[in-house]
Amino acid sequence: MKTILVSATALLAAIGAAYAIDAEGVVQSVDEGARMVILEDGTTLKAADDVSLDGVAAGTRVKLTFDEATSTITALEKAM
Repeated sequence: MKTILVSATALLAAIGAAYAIDAEGVVQSVDEGARMVILEDGTTLKAADDVSLDGVAAGTRVKLTFDEATSTITALEKAM
């Protein structure tokens, strides 16, 4: 029983990690109040509370990681 529980926990962790997407794009618009970021390709994402949007504006090229299931940005930085 203990082996099954450990295996199930490992499987769930792997499934969760599979939904993390790394991407790069150009910001079309930012709504800081709603914490929404729209990329030029039309992708609309919500920034997690701990993700800073300082310095992110239309035209900014960014690298980001987001959760595909919830469209939530978990990491964001300006791309060089």
